[in-house]
Amino acid sequence: MTIRGDEPSPDPETGAIGSGAPDDAMDPERWQRVRALFEDVVERDSREWPRLLAATPEGDRELLARLLAADQTSEPILDHSPDQLAAEVLFADESLPDRLGPYRIVRFLGRGGMGQVLLARRDDGSDDQDVAIKLIRRGMDSEDVLRRFRAEHAILSRLTHPNIAGLLDGGTATDGRPYFVMECVQGLPITKHCDAHGLSVESRVRLFADACSAVDHAHERGIVHRDLKPSNIVVDGGDSPPAGTVKLLDFGIAKVLEPDGVDLTLARTRTGSRFMTLDYASPEQIRSGPLGPASDVYSLGIVLHELLTGRRPHDLAGLDFAEVERVICETPAARPRSEDGILPASLQAIVLMALRKEPERRYGSAGELGDDIRRFLAGEAVRARGDSVPYRVRTFIRRRSVALALVVAATGLSIGLGGVLLNRGGVLPPALAGVDENPFTIAMLPFEDAGPEDEAYLADGLTDAVSAQLAGLPGLRIVPVSRSLPRTDSARSASDIGGELGVEYLLTGSVRFEDPTDPSGRFVVVPRLIRVADDLVVWTRTFDHAMPQFFGLQAVIAREVAGALRVEVTDMAWAARGAAGTADLDAYRFYLRGNGFIRFNEDEERLRLAESSYLAALARDSTFGEAWAKLSTVHTQLWFYRYDASAERLESARETAARALRNHPDLPETYYALAYYQYQGRGDLRQAQRYFEQTLEIQPNHVPALFGLAAVLRRQGRMEEALARFEELTVLEPLDAGYVFSVAFTQQLLRNYPESERLYEEVMRRASDLSMLYFTRAHLALAQTGSVAEARSVLLQGRGAAVDNDQTRFLQAKLDLMAGRFREVLSITDAWRIEVLDGQVLYIPVAWLRAAAYHGLGETDRGRVEEQIALQLLEARVNDAPQDARAHGALGRVYATLGRAQDAVESAERGTALTPLTQDAVIAPFRMEDVAAVHLLNGQFEEAIAALESILAVPGVFSLGHLRADPFWAALLDHPGLPADW
Repeated sequence: MTIRGDEPSPDPETGAIGSGAPDDAMDPERWQRVRALFEDVVERDSREWPRLLAATPEGDRELLARLLAADQTSEPILDHSPDQLAAEVLFADESLPDRLGPYRIVRFLGRGGMGQVLLARRDDGSDDQDVAIKLIRRGMDSEDVLRRFRAEHAILSRLTHPNIAGLLDGGTATDGRPYFVMECVQGLPITKHCDAHGLSVESRVRLFADACSAVDHAHERGIVHRDLKPSNIVVDGGDSPPAGTVKLLDFGIAKVLEPDGVDLTLARTRTGSRFMTLDYASPEQIRSGPLGPASDVYSLGIVLHELLTGRRPHDLAGLDFAEVERVICETPAARPRSEDGILPASLQAIVLMALRKEPERRYGSAGELGDDIRRFLAGEAVRARGDSVPYRVRTFIRRRSVALALVVAATGLSIGLGGVLLNRGGVLPPALAGVDENPFTIAMLPFEDAGPEDEAYLADGLTDAVSAQLAGLPGLRIVPVSRSLPRTDSARSASDIGGELGVEYLLTGSVRFEDPTDPSGRFVVVPRLIRVADDLVVWTRTFDHAMPQFFGLQAVIAREVAGALRVEVTDMAWAARGAAGTADLDAYRFYLRGNGFIRFNEDEERLRLAESSYLAALARDSTFGEAWAKLSTVHTQLWFYRYDASAERLESARETAARALRNHPDLPETYYALAYYQYQGRGDLRQAQRYFEQTLEIQPNHVPALFGLAAVLRRQGRMEEALARFEELTVLEPLDAGYVFSVAFTQQLLRNYPESERLYEEVMRRASDLSMLYFTRAHLALAQTGSVAEARSVLLQGRGAAVDNDQTRFLQAKLDLMAGRFREVLSITDAWRIEVLDGQVLYIPVAWLRAAAYHGLGETDRGRVEEQIALQLLEARVNDAPQDARAHGALGRVYATLGRAQDAVESAERGTALTPLTQDAVIAPFRMEDVAAVHLLNGQFEEAIAALESILAVPGVFSLGHLRADPFWAALLDHPGLPADW
């Protein structure tokens, strides 16, 4: 049923809906009944609403459903009263008046919770300036709304400020509805204005300071706005965009404070007019607490966060009210990061101080916030500071009091033994006497284990754990080299190693275990912090304890290293990690063993050993959050590298990541696991980027997450940005050859071949067992020289290094076909004993390779048999996995060979549609190559050339060297349509 604007409205006294005529009126008793139903149902979980509606008497069901729908979709405020919602439902199509007093109505501008805003112009000759008129909406003129409307008028009459839209006039419409006239502001919300004009950070915060000035003007007059958000902070461009003039709007739910500066009158029930815009509400608004100026400061903090980063500090999408309340009131705001990752630390501190959960710990007013902004703009020290260590400890304990056993145990170690800070003169070294604004750089060397080699994983685990704890501290930059520095190298002098790594300090040590499997056994750990400049040990300590105390040792070491460097510990990340750990010694040992295996994360055997280790840890302690997160990453990698490409394996990756998230949402490893599931498992680059960023919000120096972000940028086609990020990682971890490989491969995609070759040679010297190294270098050899023999020689080096996977197998067979080594292709494919090569960029039946070999030998009949096998396998695959772009591309080639030209083109183009450049700029060119191959097999030379031109116009592996070296493309080389420079 459509309710039109000329239908009756609820009587404010009785609730009757109608014109007063008996046949039009809603019975007041019925209205009170529906109202009571609404107030009961709206408090319930929304998933229960269908059941409750079904149980509602038929005569009341439709109106109740429409009231609930209106409550869900009402935008400017979180809640309406039932009377307001009834009017919202019944009078949505209200027509506009022609004039109001001396003002002629020009057009409709917008609608709020209780009024509509109209553009008008005075036409009595006194002033022809445009104005904005706020008029009570028809059907909304209950006593409650009229009281609020009059209150807004009274508030505006007290405010005169250049950055507040001013009150000009007021009156009453012919039907008795009040209105008031305001200055008309023609502009955009502050966020949209800044984005539209591409304003710098400095220009953005200058505008924001003006908004603070306007809000402070209200605060000084005892008024709290309560609905600060970008749409209520408009920039009027006027004659001087992009600078513009800030105008604060809409005091419709503002509140005049009591003389003590606190509003104590706010209703406490959800349906009792608790007004707010949810995304910008303060914790005290959410919990219906007393409101003061600090509530507006919190909302301004959200606006500033959004202004600087493009997003709000919390994503509330899809959350129910209980979840929203928990996030806003308990989850700390993420440190703001701009798109380029660069925001001054003092500006970040200002945002975070405004967003503190406790009102008394924020700025006391918008004026104080604005003053700090102006200090920032003037280059002066700002008032905002990070939280102190005692405060963070208290907050952590309050929020996680049930999970602190490990932290308490670790703290006990600190009490039991005194750390020793050493130097030649018995006083602090001068370099440590003050806090340097630049972070200290520390290389984390492997802890030496005096025990058997099969126990080295415990020392490695301690090394990694300490490195991870320190990486969470903003005053330090950690260079973890335990994966790439041979243990024998750690005996070199500190100055030699530190000079090579470009760091100021080395952190290393020794570990000795009596029997790590015996809970009553003991361990001795002696960490040392060494200053590179003079080989001076500036801190050391001996830990001699029973095995159960090994758990919390990393937190103690990290804390004391930070203390030795006089770095204020502003991050309790290690406490959160300890709380998510385990109190089971065997579970911890299995976990550390898994970490040792997962370092070599492209090797199937080690991945499966890591999987079994994490499963063993979880069998001992099913609440071990870090183990769940690491297990998810292993599942994802087993699926991604096609060692187990089953749907069950991918679902295991999702389920274990979800388990970690449910139980331990504060762990960086949890979000890292989710990021890799989205990136490698689902190919959802947007979600992957989101989770990598969340990892970095918890632990800003999380190097694997920094790598993941760079990889996402590369897949998004932002090659130059990705290259810069990968190069930064080679500085952060200078001895990790994997990051050098990423730079080399990105240079190859950009077709900067000499630089790519130089970097690959560096990787070969340091990590010759990287599985992708030989695959990419063989392609580089084709690109540079067009020589099949050289490419094949490079690839076979990898076979000698025991590097073997489906992609290298395919490339070997491909190069043998290109060289005419058809018998060898048949021989090696016989030895594989598999049906399909299943790699990241390909899904190729082995029969298809064998068919090409038989045709090369002139054995046509046998070739056709293999083609039919390939056809059956690929058709089955696209039927079972219709989203597999690799299979569609390969099937297109088979169709073309069999003379099914149209089917071939459709299948290959389906492959490109499933993996477009906009979705994956690294993989998409391989699917584009399928299209080019299909056109060539169909004899469509012009189309094939056009497809190849598209491939060569974007970054990718394929090159003119590939084109010239592969006999498959030979028919094109003499075609008159071939570009002259090919």
